[in-house]
Amino acid sequence: MSFTLGVADGDIDFNSHGRSVIVYGADKASQDLAQIQTSKYDPNRNYGTRAEPGFVPAVAGDIWLSTELALTVERLQALQASARNTTADERIASVDKIEVTVRSDRTGLDYELVASTAAKDDITVSGNVRRRRMSMGHLSA
Repeated sequence: MSFTLGVADGDIDFNSHGRSVIVYGADKASQDLAQIQTSKYDPNRNYGTRAEPGFVPAVAGDIWLSTELALTVERLQALQASARNTTADERIASVDKIEVTVRSDRTGLDYELVASTAAKDDITVSGNVRRRRMSMGHLSA
């Protein structure tokens, strides 16, 4: 069995007694998937995602993001396959749904990804990405 420190709101998670929370199983898989999808892509490690502000294309961005999300799952699966201590309750076996929605203001995309572990637990990860970085240069004097 593998485990890691729990993360909540971008920081180490602590329980009511002040001890760090340890996650394993489907909770670890969910946290690992969320982490790889919010990490900048590193080609040297084949880790992370290219889905960051300014990198999402203006045309067919929803299709591009769906593909990139599927690639993050593949990257995580490769890491899980190479780790000897990965168990069935944390190993991602399949992607059941990827849904990408263009926001009404057309500046961003919301997504939801549902995956299953080898132990048949469902994991849902959701988030969003802007199509481009906002620039307020026209407001400077």
